[in-house]
Amino acid sequence: MPSGADLVVFDIGATLVDGPSRGPARRIAELASLDDEQRRLLGAALMTRDFGSPAGVAAFVREELGAGGSAVDAAVEEVWRAQTGDAAAVDGGAEALVAVAAAGYRVGLVSNIWQPYFEAARVHFGAFFDAHVALELQVLSFRAGVAKPSPEPFRRLLSAAGVASARAVMVGDSYAYDIEPAAAIGMRTVWVLHRPEKEAEDLVRVLDGRAARPARTVRSIGSVDADLVASLEA
Repeated sequence: MPSGADLVVFDIGATLVDGPSRGPARRIAELASLDDEQRRLLGAALMTRDFGSPAGVAAFVREELGAGGSAVDAAVEEVWRAQTGDAAAVDGGAEALVAVAAAGYRVGLVSNIWQPYFEAARVHFGAFFDAHVALELQVLSFRAGVAKPSPEPFRRLLSAAGVASARAVMVGDSYAYDIEPAAAIGMRTVWVLHRPEKEAEDLVRVLDGRAARPARTVRSIGSVDADLVASLEA
C-alpha cells in the first residue's frame, strides 16, 4: 500500500471538467421565466434528485414549483440536452487520475452534479471511472440525495471505502465545498487553486488564519501526482 494515504478523492466540476459560467437552474429559469425563489429551489433539486429524464425535471417545476406552460418543457429539454455536451476536460486531469491509480491508490469521487453534466464528464473520464472507481465510491449528489458543503457525502464515501478520514485525501477546486468540509472531518486536502479570483474571499480567510490551511495548494490539477499524495503525512 502506498505511504501517506489509502484513498484519493476527486471533485468533478471545475476540478476535472470545466463548463458554462451559468448553472443549469439559472439557464432553465431564464428560459421558463421562473422567479428567484423558484430558481433556488430548482437548483437544489437538480443537484440532489435523480430525475432520470427532462420530463422528470419539468414535472417537478410544474407540480412543486407551480410554474406551467409549454416553455417549461422546452426550457428543461434544451438545457438538459446542452449539458450532456457542456463539459471540457481540464488540462492535466486525466494525467492526475492515471498517476494516482497507477501508484496503487484507491480513487473516489465526491461531486455536486446532476445527471446530464455527469454524462458530459463521462465523455472524457468514463473509461477511467469504470475501470478504477468502484460505483460505491462515486458519491454524486444527484444520486446520493445530499450535496456539499455538508460533510455527509464525505462520510458516506469513507464508510463505503472502509477508510479512516486521516488516511484519505480530498482534491478539489472549491475551498467552501471541497476543502473546508473535508478538513473538518479529518481528511487531508489538496486545494487546486486554478481560479483564484473565484476563491478570493476564502483565500484571504486562509491567509489571515481565520480558516484552516489545506495540506497543499497547487495551481493545476496536473500537479497532483503520486509523489504529492505520498508526501501528505497523517
